[in-house]
Amino acid sequence: MPKSIRIFIISVILPTTYCLLSTVPAFAADKIIAIVNNEAITQKELDDFLNFTRMRLNENYDKIKIEEKMDSIKKDLLDRLIEDRLLVQEDKKEEIKIDPQRIKDKINDTIKQYNNQAEYEIALRQQGLVQADIETKVKEQLLMFALIESKVRSKIIIEPEEVTDFYYKNIEEFKLSEQREFEYIVFSDESSAIEAIDKLKTESDWSEAADKYSFKVNKHSGRKNSELRKEIDEVVFNLKAGAVSAPVKIDDSFYIFKVGNITLYRQQSLFEVQDRVYRILWERKMQEGMVKLIDDLRKKAYIKIF
Repeated sequence: MPKSIRIFIISVILPTTYCLLSTVPAFAADKIIAIVNNEAITQKELDDFLNFTRMRLNENYDKIKIEEKMDSIKKDLLDRLIEDRLLVQEDKKEEIKIDPQRIKDKINDTIKQYNNQAEYEIALRQQGLVQADIETKVKEQLLMFALIESKVRSKIIIEPEEVTDFYYKNIEEFKLSEQREFEYIVFSDESSAIEAIDKLKTESDWSEAADKYSFKVNKHSGRKNSELRKEIDEVVFNLKAGAVSAPVKIDDSFYIFKVGNITLYRQQSLFEVQDRVYRILWERKMQEGMVKLIDDLRKKAYIKIF
């Protein structure tokens, strides 16, 4: 993905809570690290952005993975903030107006992420912010959305022949590999799994067998060579419909698989995938439009990095 588009996604599409960490208190004696036209970007802004990003990553990644991602983010963080600033400045030139009610609604959405108003106000104080700071940042965010809508999104047109042309040029992407539905039972040791197979040999319905023998039957499906773990893929796609596997050790457990319905490989039609193709083309044009917008703003701007 082009760098400018990554910036767009992180700096513009981020939830409103970004506002809580990106505003610089007026009293902070910050080191100026860049000038964008007639405005400064400070070290405090960089630090706040990094802290917020680390908090967001903490929700989904372990500590080592977080630091790896943080290292990659640091490399172009200043560029992200510069391009954010260029968008806001262009909003001012275009004299784009935002309905005050939209700002209030956006702030209310942020407050709802907290248990109550008091918790929200504590979060503000911890970041050295007041309500006016939040209102300013939310307004800037909405202005950037409005600019992108005007300059990029509203100008995207996808013609029917573009969809058809893309489909036939990339027809291999729209082939569905074989899909299988299967059931499986998990055991803590191999002897229990072998014993269960003996009991299940005469059972055509595993659901009934589960009640009879106190097994827990799990159901799943997947496409060949794409959606399942390698160990499972190799077993499931080598069984005939209705066949039961021998015990298979995966990690510290033993699995028994039974294959159900089999959907064979096939080519999807243009009619089936036209909405997907449309989205692909739309996203591509959106990216191209954002790159052009940012590049044009950079060419006209005075940018000084210290």
